[in-house]
Amino acid sequence: LDFGIAGVEINFFLQARDQNKNLVEIGGDSWSISIQQNDEGTTEYSAGSVKDFENGLYKGLITPIKIGLNKVSVTLNDIHASGSPFDVYVKHNEVHAPMSYVIYGEGHKTAIATEDNSFTVIA
Repeated sequence: LDFGIAGVEINFFLQARDQNKNLVEIGGDSWSISIQQNDEGTTEYSAGSVKDFENGLYKGLITPIKIGLNKVSVTLNDIHASGSPFDVYVKHNEVHAPMSYVIYGEGHKTAIATEDNSFTVIA
């Protein structure tokens, strides 16, 4: 897990092991996945899902939506998997015209503190 794109699902695999690092060859564990934006503290904004292959192998799925540095946590009974939480840098997705704005007027380019300034946003 290194990077993702906002709105695009990320998947990864998790291999269960016992306390002696032996492979676990059965499924049934209740793994949890969550993602949070790092610069917003610990505010979780999305929960992921886990597919159990019933052989000790699990597939994690999560869709980041906030750009910047995010943390993905993978836990079992509130205990983190080795290496969790993982840093994931999320990049913006393609430009989406209905969410874009037209801005005009000198005020959006420069301003002087304590002086009135104006610009127009067409949304």
